Amino acid sequence: GNGNGGIRAAANNLHRLLKHMSKTKQRMRIPRGIYLAPMVRGSELAFRTLARLRGDAALCYSPMLRDRDVLSVASDSDPYRFAAAREGELRIDAAGRTDPAEEAAYLMLRDTNRADCANLVVQLCGSDPGTLGRATAAALDAYSRNVGTFPAGIDLNLGCPQECASRENFGAFLDPGAAISCVASMRKAVDDASGANCESGKIPTLSAKIRLLES
Repeated sequence: GNGNGGIRAAANNLHRLLKHMSKTKQRMRIPRGIYLAPMVRGSELAFRTLARLRGDAALCYSPMLRDRDVLSVASDSDPYRFAAAREGELRIDAAGRTDPAEEAAYLMLRDTNRADCANLVVQLCGSDPGTLGRATAAALDAYSRNVGTFPAGIDLNLGCPQECASRENFGAFLDPGAAISCVASMRKAVDDASGANCESGKIPTLSAKIRLLES
């Protein structure tokens, strides 16, 4: 039935992914040490810098970016829409809310620099393989154009247990078969971008944050 077909397709995607990883693992260098986890309104540039200076953080994750917001920033043709974000301003209302696309623009276009990218992992979330693949390519292109280099890696959020993740079917609520397809799509996007890398030899890693405990 359709269920078995979906399982077979997911298994084939996993096989291709593992085959690719066996070929590329020698090129990947995953540092050991302390990792600064992705935190909403917590793991921005200022705190990442502090974690590196005072905690010797080996990798620092960005706050989570929704795939659709990354694509919104990348495809927007209005030069004024994200002007405030480009200048380092992020509008926050009395309830602490921001426009999601504006926040993504601020994090991608302003809240980073070349030194930051040396061990920065940009975390994305979503549930559709095609959308996540395009968002991965768009994020890498944005960092390449605005900072002059790729971040150290791209990460897929497979661990978020919050209500928003349940509503939108991402994070810990993403179906395992869909998760495999999402990772495969993102892997292809990373490889395609690396083929035209502005900094020869730099290949961003691809990872997935998975929650191991129920708490």
